[in-house]
Amino acid sequence: MSYPGVGILPEGTGAIGDSWRKGCIGTGPYRVASFEPGKRLELERNPAYWREGFPKNEGVVFRFGVPPEEIRSEFLAGSFSIASDLLPADAEVLRQDPRFRATYVRARAS
Repeated sequence: MSYPGVGILPEGTGAIGDSWRKGCIGTGPYRVASFEPGKRLELERNPAYWREGFPKNEGVVFRFGVPPEEIRSEFLAGSFSIASDLLPADAEVLRQDPRFRATYVRARAS
């Protein structure tokens, strides 16, 4: 949870760090494996996750600052599971492609 007042802390904790990078604690399905600001966030399966059998995968990787052309090619190659911030023409091609038509979702920035 993002509100500090409802955070989960180990019993006996006297003080917490001034950022999530300094002792981040949680009960979610993933934990931070590595983080390169502005480039990459890698999450790995949390072995202490409370819901047995979950998550179903070993982890998730987020890459930041990827050019639209690379997003398209990596998505088509199967390296990316989600493609956002595409060029409009590329988004339209994917929307029309029968392989992706049923799962295509258009999201708008708020």
